[in-house]
Amino acid sequence: MTSGRTFFLALALPTLFGAALRLWHLGGQVLGGDELHALRAALTGRLPGLLFEYRSVDPCLPLSSGIHALMSLGWRPGELALRAPILLGGVATVPLAALAFRRWIGDRRSLLLAWLVAISPMLVLYSRIVRPYGLVVPAMVVALGAFFAWLESFRPTAGDAP
Repeated sequence: MTSGRTFFLALALPTLFGAALRLWHLGGQVLGGDELHALRAALTGRLPGLLFEYRSVDPCLPLSSGIHALMSLGWRPGELALRAPILLGGVATVPLAALAFRRWIGDRRSLLLAWLVAISPMLVLYSRIVRPYGLVVPAMVVALGAFFAWLESFRPTAGDAP
């Protein structure tokens, strides 16, 4: 393992590059189709229904609930504001992936992983659309990192099944 400072400086490069890919011509991309389900649900639904009712058209319950709650406080969403949570989740996935697995795969491989996540076409796409996939990916990375940490610390006792 290299020093923490060197690693984090090196990690900044794929993170910034990944952010640039995710922001590239984002202003020219128009919201449409499935991306508007959350906004429609937030405009027409009530918060209890948004939190607990599944619909034939999936509005992403947390996303539509959050939009509805903010709108009830007087916020009027613009396109960038609607994209922001997903976009931030996508950008955060790059360093999260490297940090989650650094302990097990080392610095060089975790930096390579960060570069692969930064340039992954599907992960770039998921970060650019207002759908829950862009938030599921960083959550999955954190969950896998936590699982590996738990697995490493797990010590079977005599009462555990073989």
